[in-house]
Amino acid sequence: FVAHFLLLIRINSKHPPPKVVKRIFRVALKEQPPPSLQSVLRSLGCLDTGYYYYSNYLDLCIAIAQRYKAYRNKPFDRKLTEEHLVAALTEEPAPSFSSVARRLGHSREFFRQKYPKLVKAIAARHMRYRKSHQEEKSEKLRRLIRKAIKSLLASKLYPSEARIREEVRQHQFSVGRSIRFKQALLEVKSEMGIDK
Repeated sequence: FVAHFLLLIRINSKHPPPKVVKRIFRVALKEQPPPSLQSVLRSLGCLDTGYYYYSNYLDLCIAIAQRYKAYRNKPFDRKLTEEHLVAALTEEPAPSFSSVARRLGHSREFFRQKYPKLVKAIAARHMRYRKSHQEEKSEKLRRLIRKAIKSLLASKLYPSEARIREEVRQHQFSVGRSIRFKQALLEVKSEMGIDK
């Protein structure tokens, strides 16, 4: 939304409104890792030296520049950072590589260059976790669909998609995307020998 809004502003005027500029600066002051002032100014559409922003938002410009400088000059302890990455390989649930990078205060590219094997291991573990988590959710959905069909048939009601969906929702299960529900429904109906 912010990017789209800024694009419209760039087309219609030279600088975004002060409210937008301040919001972008405040977001930048919380970002991990801290962005450079130049990258923040570029995101605002600044293609020159940034004089307008320096003269109108000096305190915010200084705060962003100082935060970035402190981040860039932070002493890097290779061994300690490696220990944190190794520890991430035993965390439950398996964290994403992006979340680990944010927590340790460096960019993903920084870690890819310094610790390529550990980065691959963290990312692969997170992908396995996500896949397993999705499979568990899918199996739970299929179990609830089976139960709903049996309940409807016992009540002498045709197990239509709408009725099954309603039964599943009563078990406080988020049906989620329609495609996933329909796929699970087809699988269960096929395995139970029910006509589509």
